[in-house]
Parts: sequence; C-alpha cells; structure tokens
Amino acid sequence: MPLTLVAGVGHWALGSIAWLLLGSLLVGSLPGIVFGSYVSVRLPALALRLVLAAVLFLVAGQLLF
Repeated sequence: MPLTLVAGVGHWALGSIAWLLLGSLLVGSLPGIVFGSYVSVRLPALALRLVLAAVLFLVAGQLLF
C-alpha cells in the first residue's frame, strides 16, 4: 500500500494522475494486507513458502505467454 501511495504522489506531481484508479488500487490492497497478515502468522513456514513459490511461478508463466 505505501508503494501505491508513493507512486500516486509521483504521478500527481507530474500532473498525470487517474484518481479513480489510484483509489481503486488503495482500497483493493487493504483486504489483501489484512488477509495476508492473518494467514502469514498462522501457516507453517514451509507451507507459506510453497504457496508463495506457486503464485510467483504462475505469475511468471502468465508474463511469459
């Protein structure tokens, strides 16, 4: 969320900001932060690493094709 906010401020300084898009990104990131914080302390480290590796693998596959 802080990265999205900083990027939004940078676009605002340049004069090319899409307020609706920035708001949607900020609001959409809140549930992910809450869910990720909740799950990350309750899952065993190995399971969390496997889930993150699988997600990164799937994203990389989507970017390649």
